[in-house]
Amino acid sequence: MIIDLKTDLMSLPTEEMWEAMRKVKPGGWVIDREDPDVERLEKMGADMMGKEDALFVLTGRMACLIALMTHCERGHQVILEKDAHILWAQEWGLAYIGGLFHRVVEGNRGVMDPIDVEAAVSEYRFNHLPTTDLVCIENTHNMAGGTVVSLKQTEELCEVAHRHGAEVFIDGARIFHAAIALGVKPKDLVAPADSVMFSLIKGLSAPGGVLLCGKSEFIKKAHVNLGKFGANAFHRAGILAAAGMVALEKMVEQLRDHQRRAKLFAQALTQIKGVEVDLESVQTNIVMADISASGLSSDEFLSRLLKNGVRGHRFTPTTIRFTFHRLITDEDVQTAAGAVQTVMEKN
Repeated sequence: MIIDLKTDLMSLPTEEMWEAMRKVKPGGWVIDREDPDVERLEKMGADMMGKEDALFVLTGRMACLIALMTHCERGHQVILEKDAHILWAQEWGLAYIGGLFHRVVEGNRGVMDPIDVEAAVSEYRFNHLPTTDLVCIENTHNMAGGTVVSLKQTEELCEVAHRHGAEVFIDGARIFHAAIALGVKPKDLVAPADSVMFSLIKGLSAPGGVLLCGKSEFIKKAHVNLGKFGANAFHRAGILAAAGMVALEKMVEQLRDHQRRAKLFAQALTQIKGVEVDLESVQTNIVMADISASGLSSDEFLSRLLKNGVRGHRFTPTTIRFTFHRLITDEDVQTAAGAVQTVMEKN
């Protein structure tokens, strides 16, 4: 039995989700936005985020690209943190498909400083001032190790963007994790932003889909842009939507256990020679482990770790990401930490 810490996409749907999917009856066409189960899910998601409307999209990467296309005009500028998932994990779709220029700002644990954002928005040379249509916030921030952007930080970034005529999009694939870590309601956390995307899969265990939320007019335009991908004809989406509603109703609170176990695991790793973990960055369900002191490459380490029954994710040549989800138990935490120690002792 492998303890799979590669990603929280590994958590399978619950029995209640399977039962909800089995009960779904054929509804209207999603392309015409008339499937009753999808409509109920979209309303539920929009209400939870405090937004007017929502759009059910198959993947988070697709939803992010649709958001950028809807907020921005081709040839305009988008402000992104330098390690943003939109920038590094989406094959430069913002440029290739969206026709957008990315201006990167280096953050602190994934959080951009409003002063740096203002400088990026207002800088001009040779009488050229790029038009900035959008500032993107990633919460939680994947490459920073699942770190959170606080409500105050979000408000400050939104104030700068809005003052300069730009809008704000939150890539909130794990926004519920951020809200729990900060002790705030999700809708309060994303209130200053114009739109937000969140996943029904990561942590919540639904079988598929994300929700893009914003003003009604924004969602109408986003639906049109979704059609340009041929992705608005999401047939039988009601089956996934039924599971998604269960995820939103039943699976949010259990994210606390994911975070607790991640912190226990991180603390255990700090006791192992050859492994370094920045405990302050372990704020939600992700643990980044620096193994450079061991002399092993990430690939070598992961190969040996898998032989000891644990799977992780190669993040950089010397950094491993471990992600916690509902299929991981307290016992698994100790077993996984023991496997890491075994690998290091045999190195």
